Amino acid sequence: FRSFSASLHANYIVIFGGMYHQDAINAIATNQLAKLNLDTWTWSLVSITGSKPGVRHSAVSFDYNGYLYVYGGGDSSWQTALDAWRINLATLSAWEAVSVLGTPPALGIMMSVAREWYDLEYMTTRFISIGGISRDAVLNNWVVTSDIYIMTPSLITSSLTFSKRKVSSGAETIPP
Repeated sequence: FRSFSASLHANYIVIFGGMYHQDAINAIATNQLAKLNLDTWTWSLVSITGSKPGVRHSAVSFDYNGYLYVYGGGDSSWQTALDAWRINLATLSAWEAVSVLGTPPALGIMMSVAREWYDLEYMTTRFISIGGISRDAVLNNWVVTSDIYIMTPSLITSSLTFSKRKVSSGAETIPP
């Protein structure tokens, strides 16, 4: 597996999605949920019935108050996802779709395109999303970005709210 999202919770690491190579050329995205027990160093796959996120790689995930949140990523055809999901890490019994509010990462006014391959950092009750790549739906090419978004989860409303942050450092982009 590669390009999965991972999050530390209690004594295990939870991994969602990712890609595996079917052969030397073809890679397949998955929506499998697995966990690595850090006491015994053993893997286990988690079987969940009902609705769940679609297959995806390069998504972001994080543990917030005992829930694993998953947002963005791309499928086997490299189409990006705009949805968000969460699952209770204590029960691992059912995925729940999460409302996406505010202004999620986008490419221009008319396009709302999700991100892949970006970093996420925890900040008290919010998460900072930095950079990533998105597919430009009009030009059909990849766009690399260094913009910053704040993601704020809500357990009460089952939502994930985005707000873009302007950063001034004297430079327009992060140097390569």
